[in-house]
Parts: sequence; C-alpha cells; structure tokens
Amino acid sequence: MKIGSTTVTATLSGLNGSATVTVAQPNLVSISVAPDTTTVSAGNTQAFTATANYDNSTTLDITTQVTWSSSNIAVAKCRTQREATAWRPP
Repeated sequence: MKIGSTTVTATLSGLNGSATVTVAQPNLVSISVAPDTTTVSAGNTQAFTATANYDNSTTLDITTQVTWSSSNIAVAKCRTQREATAWRPP
C-alpha cells in the first residue's frame, strides 16, 4: 500500500456513500531485542534479533539494519552483525 489518501465509495440503486481513507507512515515507538536476558559461557557466541515496534501495532525485523554494540566490551563484544561473543580468559 502507498502513503496517501483516497475516497472509497459504495453505490447501490443510484445512491452513493463515501469515506476518506488516509494511509500514513507508522511511527517507530520502540525496538525490542531478543533474547532480552541470556547467559553465555566464556568464549561462546549469542545471536540476537531486533524488532521495530510501531504505533499501529505492526512490527518489523530490523536485525540487519541496526548497529549493534556492547556497553562493556571487557565482558562481551559484538563481533558481527547481531552476535555477541563472551570474553574468554587467556
């Protein structure tokens, strides 16, 4: 469907009724990351997914579109798109 407006008309026996339909771009309201909590053994990798949540209750997988980062790279690093690798002791 395209963004914009249109008029929908119902006709019967020469009579018409109409309504205006406007299709608007939904607004992004949040991003969910799954799993939201996980435990990973040292040296192992955990894959994550990111989902966009919109104000019209729709969702979209944005896993490959987001930029992934770790708040503490001494614990885990995001080495590839969507994966974090846990620190491995020497």
